[in-house]
Amino acid sequence: MLLLNAPYFEGVSSVDADVPGLFPVAIAGHPYKIELREYERSTLDVIRQQADQSNVPSERSFNPYALWRRSLETWHHGAGQDNIDLQDESDPARFRSSKGIDPWTRGQIGLLPDTDEKLDSGATNLKMAVAGLRLYVLDGQAVKFTDDLTSTPTWTTVTGTPMETPTAVTSDGFTVWVAYPSGVYSTNTGTGAATSFSTQDADLVSYANGRLLAAHDQVLYELAADGTPSTLFTHPNAQFRWDVLAPSPNALYAAGHAGTVGEGYAVGIEETSTALSSVVSCIALPEGEYITSLLAYVGVIFLGTSRGVRLCSVDAGRNLNYGALVPTPNPVLCLEGDGDFVWFGWSGFGDGSTGLGRMDPSVFTDTLRPAYASDLMVDGTTAVTDVVTFAGDRVFAVAGDGYYAESDELVSTGAINSGLMRWGTTEPKTIHSIDLRTEPLPTGASVEVYLAFDDGEFEGISELTQPHSTGPTEPFSARNEQTEQAEVRLVLNRATATDDGAVVLRATVRALVSPSRSEQIVVPIILHETVDVGPDESVTKRQDTAAEFRFLKGLEAAGQIVTYQEGRESWPVTVEKVALRPRSWTDKQAWLNGLCYVTLRTIS
Repeated sequence: MLLLNAPYFEGVSSVDADVPGLFPVAIAGHPYKIELREYERSTLDVIRQQADQSNVPSERSFNPYALWRRSLETWHHGAGQDNIDLQDESDPARFRSSKGIDPWTRGQIGLLPDTDEKLDSGATNLKMAVAGLRLYVLDGQAVKFTDDLTSTPTWTTVTGTPMETPTAVTSDGFTVWVAYPSGVYSTNTGTGAATSFSTQDADLVSYANGRLLAAHDQVLYELAADGTPSTLFTHPNAQFRWDVLAPSPNALYAAGHAGTVGEGYAVGIEETSTALSSVVSCIALPEGEYITSLLAYVGVIFLGTSRGVRLCSVDAGRNLNYGALVPTPNPVLCLEGDGDFVWFGWSGFGDGSTGLGRMDPSVFTDTLRPAYASDLMVDGTTAVTDVVTFAGDRVFAVAGDGYYAESDELVSTGAINSGLMRWGTTEPKTIHSIDLRTEPLPTGASVEVYLAFDDGEFEGISELTQPHSTGPTEPFSARNEQTEQAEVRLVLNRATATDDGAVVLRATVRALVSPSRSEQIVVPIILHETVDVGPDESVTKRQDTAAEFRFLKGLEAAGQIVTYQEGRESWPVTVEKVALRPRSWTDKQAWLNGLCYVTLRTIS
């Protein structure tokens, strides 16, 4: 971040060469002699007295001259907020980023479950389908299933499949269909073998609202109960490829792209005959963004796109009206809803991790943008190609790596970054201390506290280890130097028992705000027709007292920034008040002699 250190000043910067020397002071280039005994200089208050006008007392009720507080008390509105205390913009229940942290319980953060690898695979076509009590997966040319992921699972390979690499799998809960370059094969939960279902070449296959859809190149098909294909729509662009076939309560949706141009289509269902109606365009995404996954859940449509996740409302014409983007570094290839949350593939999350993100569609942080945060992660950088819920747990696939499920253990460590704190001002402040409130820390668990100052790296402040009660900790002292902004990182560590860990209920950061202080200077000018000046007052100078008074009053009225000289020093100032205390008339009673009190305010 580039800072402009030089002050921006376009006031009257005239100076007088007779200061110092003949005259002790000058204002805007006009030199004056002063009555030193009546000179005053004092620092102005920079914090106004205030009162908290709300019905419920809060941090605003504290004395503004004391340490200023910023409390982190809940995190359940998710990640993605870089600044936590911008007036009228920031949400106190949001934060910047996290990894390994569960923020979804109001008023606390804890550790997320760890992950276990359930099937090692170097293949990149990893996809899943749940049918009955079985989880089916693609693994290179093989189709496998298991009925138990609680420990080291036993995988059974489905027989009767062709010697080709499948590209998609779907299920109606009993039958499982697998797409191959030469056609579609099917199996079911009552057998371990597959048979040919359709000879229609297929890149995608999807069970949707009682129908089986397939796609090959730019053509979209419906497959009848006997596998016979019927063409639903042929895209006019021969380079167009379908990426998504998915159901919703009132339509089937299909989407694809050519190059970086994406398109989405709705396939309507006739209410009288239940036949499929015409395929119509239903969404226009920003240029360069295209749909890569789709999920209908809790009455809305979630889109995974080449740039992240979007939530959509559906109008009477089945059009998708999308909201603000949840950004991700890579395309979102999968979505899964379960209970109150929706999970999405967060491929190449960062920090050498890849995995899942989680959204809460009951909380919006922008127009149709749900609260979100990172969730289950594994080491790696490759694409997360699929996610399902099986036996109540999230299972996800990582291309070239394998299949993972959430563990009964917690992650060993998790970190959360608060976002920048400025205490409502860009003036410098000194971070005084931090204190925490936690659940009682189990044996081996700990909480580490870090601070980052301005654009610097995070620095360790302290570590809280067991035993500790739920009362607040003694404040951890912070680095005693000034900063414009700061950010807190909390690192939570697992207990000796791998299913237990640190739980933080609150963190409070206290700072002393130290704004630049302006001064008030009362300059008693000797405004006489003649004044004796110089070190020994041997030089007599004449003044037009009326003109000088008008000059000073003009500066007061104009409110300009001017230069005030005092001996060898000078400051930019404004003239706040001009008052005359007459002592006598000038010659011929043309005007007045006296002391002119000029109140100046320095510009800090």
